[in-house]
Amino acid sequence: MMFITHLSFALLLGLLVIRFTSLSVNNFYFLAFILIGSFLPDIDSANALIGKKIKPLSSFLMHRGFIHSMLVMVLFTVIVMLVTQNPGCALGFMLGFLSHLILDGLTITGIAFFWPSQLRVRGKLRTGGLLEWILLVVFVLGNTWLLL
Repeated sequence: MMFITHLSFALLLGLLVIRFTSLSVNNFYFLAFILIGSFLPDIDSANALIGKKIKPLSSFLMHRGFIHSMLVMVLFTVIVMLVTQNPGCALGFMLGFLSHLILDGLTITGIAFFWPSQLRVRGKLRTGGLLEWILLVVFVLGNTWLLL
């Protein structure tokens, strides 16, 4: 999936949580961490925006390998919680990371969602394809409606 699709979907999830739940979190931090979580899994891609910034790391890792897994999501979320000491930040990060996994799991390449299991979760979407662009428009419209 494209960077902008990951951000738009994560923002939509964050705005839905804020609008329709009674979580007592700092909305700014919650949304900031949901957005960070939504693009962080692509540190394993030398072609992704974040992967280009951390080239030595991204060239060492296989894209959509173990970084794109529930295990790593839990590990990183625990680290965020330990560093920030803020459950709202950790929840936002986890939801953002999970949103990334869900979207990438819908692509033809899929992800190793249950790593170390070799089972890959796959869908039918092509990254940058027409269906992804349609999803992006839907996400942006949803975000716009929730922000009004």
